[in-house]
Amino acid sequence: MSQPAKVLIVDDEELIRLNLRMLLEDLGYIVVEAADGREGLDAFDREGPDLILADLRMPVMDGLSMIAALREKSTEIPIIVVSGTGTVQHAVDSLRLGAWDYVIKPVEDARAFEVVIERALEKSRLLKENRLYREHLEELVRERTEDLRKAHDELELRHQDVSRLKDMLADDNRYLLGELWSASGDEIIGSDFGLKAVMEMVRQVAPLNSPVLLLGETGTGKEVIANAIHYSSPRKDGPFIKVNCGAIPETLIDSELFGHEKGAFTGAVSQRRGRFERADKGTIFLDEIGELPLQAQVRLLHVIQKREIERVGGTNSIPVDVRIISATHRNLEEMIASGRFREDLWFRLNVFPIILPPLRQRKEDIPSLVSHFISRKSIELGVSTPPAVAPGALERLMNYNWPGNVRELENLVERELIRHRGGQLMFDSLLPAGQDTISPDCREGSHIRTPLKLDEVISLHISNVLRITKGKVHGPGGAAELLGIKANTLRARMDKLGIKYGRNK
Repeated sequence: MSQPAKVLIVDDEELIRLNLRMLLEDLGYIVVEAADGREGLDAFDREGPDLILADLRMPVMDGLSMIAALREKSTEIPIIVVSGTGTVQHAVDSLRLGAWDYVIKPVEDARAFEVVIERALEKSRLLKENRLYREHLEELVRERTEDLRKAHDELELRHQDVSRLKDMLADDNRYLLGELWSASGDEIIGSDFGLKAVMEMVRQVAPLNSPVLLLGETGTGKEVIANAIHYSSPRKDGPFIKVNCGAIPETLIDSELFGHEKGAFTGAVSQRRGRFERADKGTIFLDEIGELPLQAQVRLLHVIQKREIERVGGTNSIPVDVRIISATHRNLEEMIASGRFREDLWFRLNVFPIILPPLRQRKEDIPSLVSHFISRKSIELGVSTPPAVAPGALERLMNYNWPGNVRELENLVERELIRHRGGQLMFDSLLPAGQDTISPDCREGSHIRTPLKLDEVISLHISNVLRITKGKVHGPGGAAELLGIKANTLRARMDKLGIKYGRNK
């Protein structure tokens, strides 16, 4: 049950206050009294009435002054003027100052007076409810606005995270697409012959996490062996990240290897992960490790020891689980002696060294390598039918010294295919100028260790004679004259053997 309304009567006439009290208490209201305007203000502050009945003419502070002061305190409290002064001006003045109604005393019609009071209290109740509802709505709006702001900020942060991850993914995709060919793994040609010992070492070390150091001349296939180690290891489903240490400018080595934070330096417009972070749970291949500057060697040693990296411009250490395979064609021990390579880093990298033999020491692999490169390069160059190798051509290739190793052979096959215009591949005019393509064993008076087919011997001899005549077939000083046969007969034999002819310019 709700508590009855409290009414404050402000009148200097005690009899009037008594009459009004009796009337109001009969109607069920709680009554509070004050004898003048000043007491009325104090009672308002003290009692917090729901309605005020105020006379106009009072000592100390009159009713109009009290109404004006009350309206500064509250605009909602209903004030009804009950006055014996019934002039229109008094009524207008009181209503203008904020009174809600005007009643002439003495109050004779109790029922009509009750209606005035009830109407005033109802209006006050509605105003309070409206104010409270409005305040509640405003609070809800503030809360929802704050929630929306927080949600917007959260979405903005999530958007930034998504954008950052999207940039990282795009960066990884660009990087991995560029590495796709090598990452697919090259076929190991010579695994049963010239590289048999190397492949046995690969099988021994691949299942482990031990660092591997690949040693050998440029072009011997160190990257191919690094691929084989990774894809034969438990880390084969993880990333295989390659770094050519000699191809990175010294000022960018830290950023390339360990990454950088946004704004770490001019041009660092976004966060970027380095090669070590990309290689987490996989393998990193540090090719040409001997080209790494000394300062970078110090930082690399720290990463190997601590198994953590710190991006350029960052403050947080990031743990990395990476297997390291390094490679070099340099003599690192000589570099250590001359102060160009750190001995402690060498100890860390040289746990399991594998030496790759140069091609001149495994020439038995050349036929398989040539066949492999012809097939692969024909696909790359759009050659529908890979051409055959002419008789005698393989013998010439096997008697060449190959200072550039397997890479030189691969490049030679590609050049021959580019120049190919039909027939068989000869490889007779594309070897470097001045290189003796004839093995000492094939020269006059030498014992031939590997028997050749007759067509190969004839092809080899004709090619040598053509080289002497600079491609001239007929006429004085031509190959036909030197061979003692007719030019047409020589051309027919060259067509059969797939030897191209035409005078060299």
